[in-house]
Amino acid sequence: MRPIEFKFDLGLGDLPVALINLNKLHNNYSSYFRNTTRSVEVQSRQYFDGLLLNVGRGNISRHSEWVLNCNNQSLKHFISNSPWPYSPLINQIQINTADIIGDQVNGSVHLDESCMSKSGKCSAGTKRQYNGRLGKVDNCQVGVFLGYVNGLYRTLIDAELYLPEDWCEDPERREKCGIPEDVVFKTKAELGLEMLLHARENNVPFGWVGMDSFYGQQPWLRDKIDSEGIT
Repeated sequence: MRPIEFKFDLGLGDLPVALINLNKLHNNYSSYFRNTTRSVEVQSRQYFDGLLLNVGRGNISRHSEWVLNCNNQSLKHFISNSPWPYSPLINQIQINTADIIGDQVNGSVHLDESCMSKSGKCSAGTKRQYNGRLGKVDNCQVGVFLGYVNGLYRTLIDAELYLPEDWCEDPERREKCGIPEDVVFKTKAELGLEMLLHARENNVPFGWVGMDSFYGQQPWLRDKIDSEGIT
């Protein structure tokens, strides 16, 4: 694989081409943001633009300040209430990743978690639990993520919110946060294994899987991965 050459001498003349490329990228996924009754394709593009335009860490309110003809409420609805399913979108991302940077020998998938600090108790899955980013127990949400790497190329290809057992057994909080009825308690390692096997079902090519000691110290997980013929 040829080494990547990074160039940062962009000028105003590069903007038209960049816009064309951004439009192509969004168009590849826009159909996943509509169903038979309504479409949130416009909002998906506004959210996309907000991520690119925002300086530093931001949120939906900040995105709406940067994007033209956009408001905070419409973006919140897009993220929280719009009835578009994320699974087909994840599948397409994995298919595209395999096509663009996939490699059966040099490609690898990596399983890890990341935490989002929270000040309240209302966000789904929030509780006092270990926050790896801070190295201590803190009030936070935990997401389990699957990444793909080939040389200098890397991207995320799947993610799941970890829902603690006490959340799963609290119907009032579940209903308030819109947690689907079919969601049951699964450990972080169980979520990771499901994502790993799902990527393989989507023919994502990889030579091996990596994880940190939290996942690696669980014998059942290592045995299951080994039984699947995965290194």
